[in-house]
Amino acid sequence: MSMKKLVIMFALSLSLLASVPAMGETIVFATGEWAPFIGETLPDYGLHSKIITKVFTKMGYEVKLDFMPWKRTYQLTKKGDYIATFTWSKTPERDEEMFYPKNELSLSKEVGFYKKSKFPDGLTLTGLEDIKTKNLKVVGIASYWYEKALKDLGIKVHIVSTGDLAWKMLNGGRADILIENYDVGNAESQAFLGQGKNAEFGITAPLKTQHMYLVFSRVHPKAKEIMAKYDETVAAMKAAGDL
Repeated sequence: MSMKKLVIMFALSLSLLASVPAMGETIVFATGEWAPFIGETLPDYGLHSKIITKVFTKMGYEVKLDFMPWKRTYQLTKKGDYIATFTWSKTPERDEEMFYPKNELSLSKEVGFYKKSKFPDGLTLTGLEDIKTKNLKVVGIASYWYEKALKDLGIKVHIVSTGDLAWKMLNGGRADILIENYDVGNAESQAFLGQGKNAEFGITAPLKTQHMYLVFSRVHPKAKEIMAKYDETVAAMKAAGDL
């Protein structure tokens, strides 16, 4: 074999090695509590965490999750302290501040939870505008998609830092409605208020259906490269029936 061919093969080998992370390299994500999809005490840290871990393990990484309040997960990822955070919906503001991959984690149905004892005949809502029409008191969680949407409609929202506080306000009658993912709401109402408490809450028709994502920092030096590999890996795993 000629020296020229050896040099070319060596260069190609180096290129391939550079594109693959060393086995055991750890990638750290910022995230919060959002059972049953994410949770520090849940099996596999929740359904979304299980997907993220499976994909990044396939990519050659070990995965570590740092749990913290949602607002902090977003701010620290935005400034580049973390490469990515999950799980987030897409909003115009976030789309300017973060990179969104092509592949979503799941489809979320956002509904309104209310106390049946307060609305014994049920609560019919066809959209966020009806909250204003019915003069409902809303409790919400900081950094959730509806915070800006409701304020843009002129609807006052009592914002709290955690789901625990939101559910206690709703249960105590200090709020009329809490907007939350259907599965999350059923899980959290029992986790925060007690087993079987979900039966005390009514649920509106979906107010919004949206895709949920792992989002990447725009300022982290490796974010674009790893996001591209993430999309490639997810597409390949879906095609193979592994996701």
